[in-house]
Amino acid sequence: MKKKAEILRLDIVLLGDFNPKLFSPAWFSSLDLIGEKEAEEAKVELIHQDVSIFNLDWCRIQVTRDRFSIFTEQEVYFTKLIDLVTQTFTCLNHTPLRAIGANWGGHYRAVSEEEWHQFGYFLAPKSPWNNIFNESAMAQIEIMEKNQVAYSATGNMRVRVSASNELKHGIFINVNDHYALEPDAKRLGCKDIINAFEQNRENSFKKFELVVNTLFKNFEEVPK
Repeated sequence: MKKKAEILRLDIVLLGDFNPKLFSPAWFSSLDLIGEKEAEEAKVELIHQDVSIFNLDWCRIQVTRDRFSIFTEQEVYFTKLIDLVTQTFTCLNHTPLRAIGANWGGHYRAVSEEEWHQFGYFLAPKSPWNNIFNESAMAQIEIMEKNQVAYSATGNMRVRVSASNELKHGIFINVNDHYALEPDAKRLGCKDIINAFEQNRENSFKKFELVVNTLFKNFEEVPK
């Protein structure tokens, strides 16, 4: 398995109460969150009271009444994307948020079709599916671990592995590093949840790298 991702992506998702119509390129520019020229050159799909969608050269932003998401597949802009999120909701510090998650994803190419299948069988053995399928194959697998130390009792990390939709004989590994408020917490603004996200930004990518490297190491140690 080639350990260096051919495509990396970062998708940050916030859940809460939003006013989609507010989030326009011009609004971001008015607060100096993006440049004036960048705002003028943005490709706007829709700015509406229920949903706003637009693209900058380096990222895509989509906002609905209960979800804000921003993503990029340009690794050089990962830090800028995180900064934009934290700066935006520092400005909008009265916005009620209930959860935030950083979704790190990488597409990795197997050296052969045989290795590609072997990795799938490593994660999802064929034997439990005997006499159910004539020829089973892993489509997607998702594992979750409670992550109380990094965040809170409601924080967790989810790892999803599937066939890549970008690479032939490729594997997509996604790590969702998630933080949510306690179930009975009063959502009085977003200062605390944004601070928690900011404090863990360095560790978040490191956890993604650790997951990927450990998966590949464990796979290499399996007798072929």
